[in-house]
Amino acid sequence: MMSRPAPLGIIGWVIVVGAVVLAGASSPARAYDLNDSELHFTLNLPPGFIRAPQFVGVRPNIVHAFTRGTVAGGTTPGMLILIEKLGGTISREHLTMDKLPPGSKTRIFTTKWQGFDVDVCEVPEIAGSTPVLTYNAQIPLRSQAIQVKVFGPASRKKELNAILTATVAGLQGESNWVALGGTQLSESGYRTLLLGITIVSVVGGLVGFWLMMSRTPRGTIQALAIFLYCFGTGLETVQVREAKLVSGICKMLGFGGFLIGILQYTRKPKAADPDAWIIEGSPSW
Repeated sequence: MMSRPAPLGIIGWVIVVGAVVLAGASSPARAYDLNDSELHFTLNLPPGFIRAPQFVGVRPNIVHAFTRGTVAGGTTPGMLILIEKLGGTISREHLTMDKLPPGSKTRIFTTKWQGFDVDVCEVPEIAGSTPVLTYNAQIPLRSQAIQVKVFGPASRKKELNAILTATVAGLQGESNWVALGGTQLSESGYRTLLLGITIVSVVGGLVGFWLMMSRTPRGTIQALAIFLYCFGTGLETVQVREAKLVSGICKMLGFGGFLIGILQYTRKPKAADPDAWIIEGSPSW
């Protein structure tokens, strides 16, 4: 599973500003529906956006681009929506400020996509002499995650937020995140599921160790416990929530199993039945 990319900087805004002027002057505003058969998603854009193929490939992973509006006085950029593929799937581990460069002015928040809480980065920038905002929303599609990028003047922040919300809401596709019974779990529901898995795994594992005390030779439980603990420790370096969950479960089972293994040494073995010889060795009359 890929690691999440850091929020991107200005995307060649010198090219962007000029291209928005041409796009706004040459094409009438209309809604556009997109069906991407490679990344397996459909997109219903907010009204007024048109295709802007001149932006596709400005960065290597940008696969779709749309614009709305013109440039006032040749300095203020219009609205821009870019679809960027991220090269792999993403986990439900959320972005945090400590993963950003020191001094970053980026703001991180979440928005809803098909019932999931997905990360959005608000990046303040300067295009020429104009303050602009870029919003990067990461969408966890099953085949490959994508990033929806919305760009425009900072003075139109509320409008940019509305465009971002409408664009994300209009994007439909199958996710690699968990869904049960056809219903996609919310973040709180997913946390509850992980907690349930943890409780069942730990309790079930400790019960299994307890039952092994009378059925396995001494040292077997401790050997298995040490293996689980070492395996869990090795997973600590994987910065994915699900991997950290497995790591914690293995370490808890390893610690508990080791204690049960010590308890096994304190239990006396079952004494042989003193009358057994009478049954086995008694003469037949």
